[in-house]
Order: sequence, then C-alpha cells, then structure tokens
Amino acid sequence: MLKEKKLVLVALNAKYVHTSLAVRALRAACKDTRWQVEIIERSIGDPLDAVAEQIVRAGAQIVGFSCTIWNVTLVARLCALLRAAGCSAFFLLGGPEVSFEGDAVFTRIPEADAVICGEGEAALRALLQSYPALPREIPGLCLPGWSNVRPTQVDELDQLPFPYEGGEGIEPGRILYYEASRGCPFHCGYCLSGETQLRQLPLPRVKAELRTLMAAGVRQVKFVDRTFNADPARARELFGYLMALDRELEGSTNFHFEIGGQLLDEETLDLLEEARKGLFQFEIGVQSTDRAALDAVGRKDDFQKITRAVQRLRRAGRIHLHLDLIAGLPGEGYARFAASFNDVYALTPDMLQLGFLKLLRGSRLRREEKLHGYAYDPYPPYEITASRDITYLELRRLKAAEEALERYYNAHLCDRTLRYLISVLEGDAFRLFQGLGEYAGEIGLPWQGRTPLQRMEILYAYAKAHIPGVDLAALSELLRFDLLEKEKRRGLPLALAPLDTPETRKKIRALYGGAVHSIYPAAGEMEPYALRRATHIEPFRLDIAAFEAVGALQWRACYWLFRYDGAAPVELPG
Repeated sequence: MLKEKKLVLVALNAKYVHTSLAVRALRAACKDTRWQVEIIERSIGDPLDAVAEQIVRAGAQIVGFSCTIWNVTLVARLCALLRAAGCSAFFLLGGPEVSFEGDAVFTRIPEADAVICGEGEAALRALLQSYPALPREIPGLCLPGWSNVRPTQVDELDQLPFPYEGGEGIEPGRILYYEASRGCPFHCGYCLSGETQLRQLPLPRVKAELRTLMAAGVRQVKFVDRTFNADPARARELFGYLMALDRELEGSTNFHFEIGGQLLDEETLDLLEEARKGLFQFEIGVQSTDRAALDAVGRKDDFQKITRAVQRLRRAGRIHLHLDLIAGLPGEGYARFAASFNDVYALTPDMLQLGFLKLLRGSRLRREEKLHGYAYDPYPPYEITASRDITYLELRRLKAAEEALERYYNAHLCDRTLRYLISVLEGDAFRLFQGLGEYAGEIGLPWQGRTPLQRMEILYAYAKAHIPGVDLAALSELLRFDLLEKEKRRGLPLALAPLDTPETRKKIRALYGGAVHSIYPAAGEMEPYALRRATHIEPFRLDIAAFEAVGALQWRACYWLFRYDGAAPVELPG
C-alpha cells in the first residue's frame, strides 16, 4: 500500500546506549495505516539544532514527541526552535509527563497542537485514520480548550503488535526495553504504574518474543514491568524458560527486572540458584525500612522477607542485585533514613541507589503535597526540597552522601577498605559516606575527573582525620590491594607505599621464574617483558587472605599476583 503521509516519532533518550520502547510500540501499532512512520532517536546531550534539522529534513505532516521527566524541558525548547525555523508540522505530545493535566500542558508548551493522554497506541492509530479531523471520540486525545480528558489505557495487550517484529528496531549493542505487562497491583503513592490495573501479555507470546531478542544477540533487555514478579508463578515460569533458552542458544544476553523482593518465594529462589551468572539482574525497591513511612505511601513490603531473599541470592552469587532507597518519604526524617540506609547496606547489594522523592505529575503524593508539607522543584524531575519531616539542608547532606556512595561503593573502587572502615565504625555505613561526602565538600573537591588513586588518597586522609581507632598501616595495605586490583600503578604516594627492599625484589624475580607459571599457565608462552606488563606481583605485610575470610587484621608477609585480564588476584605460595 502506498504511504501518502508521514509521521515522525521523536525520542530524546537519557544516553546514547538507551533506546525508546514507546516510539517503537507506536510505530508498530500504525504499520498498516496509510502513513509512513519514521523514528528519530537522539539523546538529551545532542545539540538541539542538530535534532531540529533532522526533523525538518524528514518533511513530516505530524511530529510526535515522547515526553518524560528527563526530556520534557528539552522537548519544549525543541518545539519552540522548530516553529522558529518555520516548521509547520502538527506537533503531537504523549507520555507520562503530559498525560495528567489535561489542556494545561499547552500553557507549558504553547507550540504543541495536541496531546495523547495515557497509553497511545489505539489513540494514535485513530488519530492517523481521521486526520486532519480530530473528533473528541478519539480516546485520550486532548486539544487546547478540552478539559477533563482522562488518560486512556489498552485493556487487552495481546491486541498490540510486537514492537520489534521482523527484527525492526533491534540494535544488539544497545539496551533494549521490553514489557510483558502494564500497570501494577500495588498502589505506591509516588508511582504512576499503580494508577492503572495490571494487564499481562499471554505467556506463549512473551516466550516467543524473548526468543527473538536473545537470538538477535541483544546485549541487555530491560523489562519495564513495574513489578515483574507480581504473579510469582508466572515470573518463575519465565525465569525457567529464559534459563533453558540461554543454554540452548549459548546466550550472552542480560535480562534486567524490577522485582518485589518479598514476593521471591522458596521455589523461585531454588530455581534462580541454577541460573548462569550474568543472565539476570534484579532491581529491588526497598525504599525504606521504616514501617510508618511505607504505610504512608501504601507500600506493603516486608523487610524481613526481602532480607531472606537477598541473602540467599547473594550466597548463590548468580544475580547482580541493585537495591533502591528513597529519601524524603512521609514521616521519615534524616535520622530514621540513616537507619534505613544502614539496614539495606548491611545486605551488601552489588549496587545501592540512594534516590530522592519526586512528586510526579499524576501521582498520589503530588496530590497530597500539602498534607505532608512538601516543597519541591517546580521543574522536572520535581524533586522535593523539604518536607515537614526533613529540611533542605538535611537533603543536601544526603546528596553529599549519595555522591560518595556512587564514587566508592557503587563503583566498587575499594570494597575491602570500605568493609574495614565500616567495621571500625561498628556497622554505621551511613556515617562513613555522609562524612566522606561532606569532607569532599569542605576541601572543595570536584568528584568529576578524579582518578581512582586520587579518590583513595582522599579516603585515606578522611579516615586518618575523622575515624578514631583506625589502624593506618592496615588501611594503607588494604587501599593498595584494592587499587592494584583495578590498575597497575607505579610511584604510589607515601601513604600507600609498598614494602620495597632488595629482599622483596629478589623474591618477586623468583616468583616470576617459578610460582607464577604454575598459577598462570599462559605465562609460559609469554615473553618476560610481556608477562610483566600483563601482571604485577606485590608484597604485603597484612594477611589479606585472613581479612578476606573473616575480616581479621593479622600481620604476615605475603605476595599476591594481580592479572589485568579480568582474573581475580591470587596469593602466591611463599
């Protein structure tokens, strides 16, 4: 069929590696219309004039913009720039950032011609079939002056086509997004997903589509399902299917899920212990361990159940675990949040995200802002600045802690050193990251661009000045080990200086001539200079193995081999 008219769907993603599921789903929904549909996908860091030029050159009658909290400000600027450039296309907005305020959006983005509120596939298809007429009967359609437009939803997801049909839109080197369900059975006050009922694609279809994605060699598939295991039995069946498919295809794809930790039952945990390491990645929203704060937002999590599930998964070591906290929930002040932080940190997730409450358009907490005394940034992403429970300056202190957490713990810069310092602080991890973040501010430290060595020097200086009882000799040994695990270094500062004597140099030469070859078989095929470039032997006075095993500080001369091919350090026989 000849395509007579053209629609361009524009997505401004947070990073180049991301892709937009929304524009792909909309394109698939409109395939058998008389419209040619083109996707323009850029990132928020791209020059707006370059994006505008690409849109103008596309020559579309309708330009649709996917609007989220991360890009809506740029979309508004882009619309204004396009009008200034003489673009006369019909501007159609959609997405969560424009779905919940009716025609008030046209005050914020006056260049827009129409908005689709809610899930857009059926609405966009109907709009294209009737355009240029725009009847009120189109579900979710809003024009200037149209009030009380309710967000629309697709009741039967199986009616929608696969967004990646025929391999279209699959880019193996980038993150790809997929949904097996929409909505959520839970109704957390800060989230939009609970505003719609849970709807699920049939399992046979999901399995067939996931096979297509894995067979295409996609690097990572991120499920956007808000609580993937809301139905534990269904989730377990899909986990098992993906594990079998991974073995069949000898896959390398990673699947990321947002998981309700308290819903991980014993049967599911037994299954997951057999998964290939790296196949699954779980993001578990703990948000808080304060029961009153969770009740205030309608969250029914059981931290004891989450703890048991996370501990089992950590022992198995198969699944990357990302746990989330939200600062600023109703009723949780600064001191109580510190307790939540320490509770979750003690579970030693692979990543701990310290997030800050955002009053999203359409969320219950946005409607209840006065009830909780919230003040918030009026511009996206609408992050709170204060409440009756936490002050602006306390939130700023938490920002400093978040920065230190990212630079040290989440970067896995010096895991052993952090373990030691937190043991000195009797488990008070929050005190370490809060203090370290504030210390960096006091000395005027910009974190950006700091090398691992510089960050370790800062940690040493902070611990020396602010952590009573720290053993500086042990701290130096652990920091040096952590650093050498990451990168080969010469010319270490005095605080991290190795034990360098004629005896240690002689010992290292002997180890390269003998023990290294038994531990690292490839060494026998390498020239001596190449072996020295690919590895490093370091003497330590601290018994690193004893610390690894039980956290003990014991002093014993030992030599460790560091390889820079991804292998773990190994202690060499003495």
